[in-house]
Amino acid sequence: MLLIGDAATIAAARRWHEMVWTIELLVREGCATPQDWTLALGQASAAQDAFYACARCDLGIAGAPPPAGEWPRPWRAELSS
Repeated sequence: MLLIGDAATIAAARRWHEMVWTIELLVREGCATPQDWTLALGQASAAQDAFYACARCDLGIAGAPPPAGEWPRPWRAELSS
């Protein structure tokens, strides 16, 4: 998509990429709080949703994709209970 997408799709793809790198940095630094994780994962999920919506529009696919989901994932919340 970075090669053939329209400007909105390319921008959304780059934003999602940046959010994934943010998560990697949190892992590498090893000192993230639960709040840091919740924020970073939520931002990555929102960026993924935005990219999918832009890509579908750019490809002429009608309707919105299903959302990526909520953070923390339900199974993760159950583990911490």
